[in-house]
Amino acid sequence: SHPKKIIISDFDKTLVDTRYSTPKEMYYSLNKPLSYFPSVEKSITLLKSYINQEFQPFILSASPHFYENAIRNWLYQNEIYASNIFLKDYRHFISLFDGLLTTKDIKKQGFYKLNQLVDILLMCGFANEIILMGDGFESDPVIYLTLKRLCHPHSDPWKVWQSLKYQNIFNLTSKQDSHFITKFYQLNELAKKNNLADIKIYIRSTKDNIQNLKEKTFPSVETTELNKTVEYYLA
Repeated sequence: SHPKKIIISDFDKTLVDTRYSTPKEMYYSLNKPLSYFPSVEKSITLLKSYINQEFQPFILSASPHFYENAIRNWLYQNEIYASNIFLKDYRHFISLFDGLLTTKDIKKQGFYKLNQLVDILLMCGFANEIILMGDGFESDPVIYLTLKRLCHPHSDPWKVWQSLKYQNIFNLTSKQDSHFITKFYQLNELAKKNNLADIKIYIRSTKDNIQNLKEKTFPSVETTELNKTVEYYLA
């Protein structure tokens, strides 16, 4: 049967303060265990509190697929028992002709993350309660808010898609374009058939960015309004 309560958490900078936003940092980080990076205790406590309430956990990260064992070990050491781990598969970038991911997606995670999130919800058959955990350093807020909009039975997938299309965290190719609009309609259809899901968003913030995150204006008025429902926490 489909899980009725799910929690989807980002990994880097949400649970662990990793630093690999450039290829050079990524190269050096490969030689360091995850335990080298500081854990974000507040996020770990939050995630565990929901797992204890029988939320099924999913870890969704834009980290390369070859980090999977390291991430599994780290989760196990921190007593976070999540078997569903989704990482960005860099082998897709080598397949130039049929891959949906393109070289620009190595740096920008918008398409990858939103696509995976929609897939998880379609796979779960739409849960009643959905918790989304991420960080405020890159694109998590807009990605999670977009998902929240799509899960509202009265939202217009076409309008949601149009508001994303030209944002620089996406820069969609025409193939990704048509892929997204199809997925958006599928998820919205599922939302219409089910009760409205209770979606709560938690974003790990710092003293430097929390105010900007709370007051951010998005290209779409609906997203800006929904941003008031996000729980931005300092950690």
